[in-house]
Amino acid sequence: MAEIDLQFRLDMLPMLTSLPGGRKVVVDHMTDRQITETYAMVEKDASNGLGFAVDEYVTEEDFRDEVCEGFGFVVLSEDKSELISAFFIIRSRFCRDGRAADPIVIVREDQRGQKIGEFCSKLVMQFAPKLGFVCIYFDIFTNNKAMLHIVHKLEGLTRIGHLPYSGRLGDTGKAIGSDVFFYSFSNQSNNI
Repeated sequence: MAEIDLQFRLDMLPMLTSLPGGRKVVVDHMTDRQITETYAMVEKDASNGLGFAVDEYVTEEDFRDEVCEGFGFVVLSEDKSELISAFFIIRSRFCRDGRAADPIVIVREDQRGQKIGEFCSKLVMQFAPKLGFVCIYFDIFTNNKAMLHIVHKLEGLTRIGHLPYSGRLGDTGKAIGSDVFFYSFSNQSNNI
């Protein structure tokens, strides 16, 4: 199995901060054990047709192969005993030079509805340029209403297209498309 390069660190982490509701949390680099825990959340959502295709990451090794080429982060309870959410900033498949980011954001099921996904997405937008990315693509299934709502709230993202087929939903087996949003971290316009 692939492993995240634990040698790279953002100097600001671990970081004690607050969620939108005021709850204190710690944002930190992801550990190997937390990759496994995150994969379990992704697998459950995929089987329920929530944000991930059932055929996207068939095994944990498939998941690790994709995410370990990027950077993984977690949002933990203040005492660090509980994983609340996780996010990855990986290299986008839409860009050949590896400098475009593609985020994966997941919030533990019992923690949803508290703006944690938006919180993580804002961190993605802050962290990605510090990690050397020049732009970012959000590729979001059309049935992922929460994430679509979040990207519409993030300043500067431009919807650049629609992919009619992005994968199959685990709950129905039906094909699902995705909307693609773009943002450039340079001072240039985000209009393409």
